[in-house]
Amino acid sequence: MPAVCIEAFCAPPWDEDAENAIEFLCRLVRNVRLPGFTAALAFAGAAVVGLATPWTTRAPFPSAAAAPQAAALGPDRTVDRLVGAREIHELAVRPAAQDTAWRANC
Repeated sequence: MPAVCIEAFCAPPWDEDAENAIEFLCRLVRNVRLPGFTAALAFAGAAVVGLATPWTTRAPFPSAAAAPQAAALGPDRTVDRLVGAREIHELAVRPAAQDTAWRANC
């Protein structure tokens, strides 16, 4: 999994350094304890080519998460529609695998 993060986040548009991409693993250790945490992996053969880690959005709605979108909804709709919903927090796909499922199904 670290290789997926390094390839996904060290490339444009993110341009992170490898150390920042590896920090995902440290966050993962903490995040597995969050309510509704799930991990999903995408494979090409035996190789992991992507990952996603969603969990349940808790109340109060995090002020930094999706702030412009939440502001557009307003405080009541934000709580009604986002709190308790699934939130994809981490999503990484190796550049070579990006868009491959779409192309395979067209």
